[in-house]
Amino acid sequence: MKLRLASLLVLLVVLSLPAWSQGKDAPRPRPVIGPTTVTLGDGLATVAVPKGWAYLNKTDTQNLLKANGNEPDGSELGALMLADENSRFIILIEFEDIGYVKDDDADKLDADALLSQMKEATEEANAARKEQGFSPIHVTGWDEKPHYDKSKHFIIWGIEGEGSHGKFVNYNTRILGRHGVLSLNLLTSKADLEKDKPYVAQAITATKYSSGKSYADYQPSDKVSEGGLTGLILGSAGIAAAAKLGFFAKIGKLLFGFLLIFKKGAFLIVVALVALAGKLFGKKNHNEEPPAA
Repeated sequence: MKLRLASLLVLLVVLSLPAWSQGKDAPRPRPVIGPTTVTLGDGLATVAVPKGWAYLNKTDTQNLLKANGNEPDGSELGALMLADENSRFIILIEFEDIGYVKDDDADKLDADALLSQMKEATEEANAARKEQGFSPIHVTGWDEKPHYDKSKHFIIWGIEGEGSHGKFVNYNTRILGRHGVLSLNLLTSKADLEKDKPYVAQAITATKYSSGKSYADYQPSDKVSEGGLTGLILGSAGIAAAAKLGFFAKIGKLLFGFLLIFKKGAFLIVVALVALAGKLFGKKNHNEEPPAA
């Protein structure tokens, strides 16, 4: 009975989004409620959706993106969130088919040099943003310097920035695989970021590459990505790409602030995310403790 009520709650919440509240022909989502295991892509990986979490599949996630001002690029595999009124974040899951990323430079990552290059590239990209009618954005520092887990082959980094609507944080996770990297981007408010980071750790633990797809399954004949971990970070920061605006433009009349994620080498401003889950599920108590990492 509780599972059925949770499923209904998530469905009603998602249906309340602009994408699914206008028109009879609007696509209807089918959220999956944990505990259960879902498959990502064509057998690429699995996610053990924890109890109390909800998963939106690729189609529903792409429809959500489209409805809120961003055209999907095909890398999207799904999204995770809490399946109750306390949810305040979304973890967007994507796969970047860039090949095997060597981690030889894991102990040589220069956070200062990386930050300098990101700042320079962001300022250069602002010219393109201006041409497209968008206000400039600026990288200001690290929220969390890049750190790599050699045993589990994932890397995390967080970038702070600011724009015309205030400060934002880009919190990135990449799980390395045989043919590319799984991206788990945390979409939340700057105010809730520290409280929500442990949920990312839980999502990482729950995500597993399928047999033959993992980092350990690499074969010498496989495609290899250039630049190692340094190239992965800079590529994700849009070093060689133009600017792009979208994703969750607004929800109702609420404007929650900014969160920046760099998707497939393009700048993606996320507006109206701070109280997304509260808007959808109905706020109750946002002071609850997150799960242990």
